[in-house]
Amino acid sequence: MKILERAGEQPFVSPQEAARIGALEAAQIGDWELDLATNIMRRSALHDRCFGYRSSPAIWGYQEFIDHLHPDDRDAVEASYATGKALVTQMEIECRVIWPDKSVHWIWWKGRFYPDEQGHSVRVAGIVGEITARKLHEDQIALYSLITQKITTPVILTDLLGKITWVNAPFETLSGYALVEVLGRKPGDVLQGPETDKNTIRLMHEALAKAQGFAVEVLNYRKDGQIYWQHLKVDPVLDHQGVITGFLALQTDVTERKRFEALLWRNANYDTLTELPNRRLFWDRLEQEVRHAQRTGKLVALFYLDIDRFKEINDLFGHEIGDQLLIEVAKRINACVRGSDTVARLGGDEFTIILPQLEALNDGERIAQKILASLTQPFYFDQLRVEVSASIGIALYPNDSPTTQQLVNNADQAMYMAKTHGRNQFCYFTPSMQIRAQERLHMGVDLRQALKPDQLRVFFQPIICMASGKIVKAEALLRWQHPVQGLIEPAIFIPLAEELGLIGDIGEWVFREAATWAAEFSRQGQPNFQVSVNMSPLQFARQMGERSWPRQLQEMGLPCKQISVEITESALLQDSRLVIDTLREYRDAGMEIALDDFGTGYSSMSYLVKFGIDYLKIDQSFVRDMAHKNSRTIAETIIVMGHKLGLKVIAEGVETAEQMHILMQAGCDYVQGYLFSAALPPEEFGRMLVADRCAG
Repeated sequence: MKILERAGEQPFVSPQEAARIGALEAAQIGDWELDLATNIMRRSALHDRCFGYRSSPAIWGYQEFIDHLHPDDRDAVEASYATGKALVTQMEIECRVIWPDKSVHWIWWKGRFYPDEQGHSVRVAGIVGEITARKLHEDQIALYSLITQKITTPVILTDLLGKITWVNAPFETLSGYALVEVLGRKPGDVLQGPETDKNTIRLMHEALAKAQGFAVEVLNYRKDGQIYWQHLKVDPVLDHQGVITGFLALQTDVTERKRFEALLWRNANYDTLTELPNRRLFWDRLEQEVRHAQRTGKLVALFYLDIDRFKEINDLFGHEIGDQLLIEVAKRINACVRGSDTVARLGGDEFTIILPQLEALNDGERIAQKILASLTQPFYFDQLRVEVSASIGIALYPNDSPTTQQLVNNADQAMYMAKTHGRNQFCYFTPSMQIRAQERLHMGVDLRQALKPDQLRVFFQPIICMASGKIVKAEALLRWQHPVQGLIEPAIFIPLAEELGLIGDIGEWVFREAATWAAEFSRQGQPNFQVSVNMSPLQFARQMGERSWPRQLQEMGLPCKQISVEITESALLQDSRLVIDTLREYRDAGMEIALDDFGTGYSSMSYLVKFGIDYLKIDQSFVRDMAHKNSRTIAETIIVMGHKLGLKVIAEGVETAEQMHILMQAGCDYVQGYLFSAALPPEEFGRMLVADRCAG
């Protein structure tokens, strides 16, 4: 494209043209003209100044004009040019151009296309002017208008040094500071609270030093001293050349959100009852302490604490007292440990204590003894006195385990051993405990399969009438004939069955076996022979509906009186609608109910009437120690009380003639124990029953 510069020509200029050129120069507006047929462009010197040239460049044309445009504006300009050319009309646009020194400026560019006789564009002419100052002024007006009128969010405007040059009304409302109080001061000098953490402050300073934006949340003070949280978003303010002239900070009061987040975090990490760290935070703390111990080489002791007989206390006094007890236990444990230790509640009555940085084993032992001594002191709730104890298992890192999970398991096993050894004591983990735990795990696997290959069997122990000396009843007792370990006592596997959720299926099987043999014993000459069957408290949930025991007996064609149900005091202590309805169904069907192990729990005498108990079974611990005055007195009292309430009394665990004589003098109704017979397989018991009938 050929370029014709007006400065290099000597054309004749009419007075009218001279006046026009003068007016354009006075207004600092350049003009230009492009012949589309010859691609010859005429332009004034003021045109070139709009593009940053003091003297006309050697080469210039439409393409050079496009090349000088800001990349973000080129498409819009070319589209406007193409439309004007096609429609033979005018075009007008504001856009940015890049000067030779790389600075950015704004221009106003206007042109009109002229047609030939056929109506096609053959020439375009127009004017151009620099409007950078106006655009900057418009931006400032828009910015302040936005700040002062439209934005309800608190805003701060600063210069490059970070000194406040403007704040809006919402800022004054939020902070309590008026513009005149903060003008010329740095926001940090006015607002920043001392609680702002160092990392946040460093991030802010580094971003400002690099002239970059940032967003943080900081804790500040209002003018009146009130603390509030604010979300602070800071961005640099650029002039028309892209140069930073200051910073714009938008503030949002996030106090309520931060308070809610803190509440959510606390609820997620702390026990709401005792306010101790919960299971989640406990694991986090334990992981931290183990990592620290790996660096320092010191010991970490983990205590696993369980309150002894807490369920009985909870059942006796109610959950409200149980909860208050847990709160007070947590306080006492906390009072016994160091500030660096962590006391957590895992759930129920289980607590853990992390003791980091131990120099010697004695340090942990002293704390354990202190905790046990503290918890044995009575607790008082209004006029109620409650006494408890605790069992503590102790495992050490790294001595007992290289992992946190195994460390907790080991401490739990040690706690279980402390309970086994009599409670109210602490016990260290030993490798033998791990072996026993593995054996227990394997036993659980085997127990799940015990019903299938007929490893379980029901034995029967005779119950003797004291008046006639004859066998009148029998108790069904479960035995597990393990294929490898041999005979396993119920005291070992029944708690495991309850723990594994197998007691329901096993209990149902025992009931059906007992009912089947009760029918068989009746056919052998003992009409309506009664067999008592033990029912775990966990079985009550399965006793409602079509598969209840009375309904099953009806299906089998057996009188319900042939089965007596033995329950423990813990079942009565639940005092739930389920227990009440189940026992009522039994009574209505004709089944009798015996209360097992009477005298060892906390049963109220009112329960004996409320639940319609037929038999009291004196716990064998009193029978065994009957030579001692206290045990004899308890046994005799139970017999007298039972008779006063219209109940019959059975003494279990009778092993000597002396015990038999004492019980007979006291008026006991029935006895059972090794003095007469151990529990026998059903076939052998049947023969004994026949022989006993024939002897009569």
